[in-house]
Amino acid sequence: MIETWARKNHFNFYKNFTDPSFNICFSMEITKAYEYAKDNEMSLFLVLMFLSSQACNSVEAFKTRLDTDNRPYIVNRVEPSATVAQENGLFNFCNMVHHCRLSDFIAANSQLVDAAKAEEPLANVDNRDYQIFYSITPWLSFTGYKHAHSGSGSDIPKIVFGKVEEVDGKVTMPVSVELHHAIADAIDIAKYQESFTEYMQSLA
Repeated sequence: MIETWARKNHFNFYKNFTDPSFNICFSMEITKAYEYAKDNEMSLFLVLMFLSSQACNSVEAFKTRLDTDNRPYIVNRVEPSATVAQENGLFNFCNMVHHCRLSDFIAANSQLVDAAKAEEPLANVDNRDYQIFYSITPWLSFTGYKHAHSGSGSDIPKIVFGKVEEVDGKVTMPVSVELHHAIADAIDIAKYQESFTEYMQSLA
């Protein structure tokens, strides 16, 4: 893949950086998703996760990973792994499944979210290469974000959703996206945002 890859030189330049990740924060207008979830009595969280999962699966950079020899490969499909808040204020990870239909996505993942809320937090962490890591921080409207890093997994995209706010009929939410710079550039985050918006506008 490397020799025929258009970004071969970018990959070779960034792949051995001590910290190869870059992070961009932006405000996403989600008025259509907010109104759709409200009108149909759906979980806004799951509607947003569905739209994001659809968008991630439409952008190749979000599906590109590095093997143990630091060589890129593409997974067939990515699925969300998101933090969910428990009653005691702690969080647990919820490994969701991707579906191309919103109704199927919500039906499957609402049960997984409930289970994750009831389990002992972080007792059974199961990270996979096809996942997208999400942090959900509905209490904060942020303009910057820094993730904790263990020294591995920097090729896994990390997305953060912040506080949903409504001003003058317009609903927005801060979003942070972190990607490995050997794999992706800022334009890939722009593609994600554009795809998210397109899927949102198609809600009907």
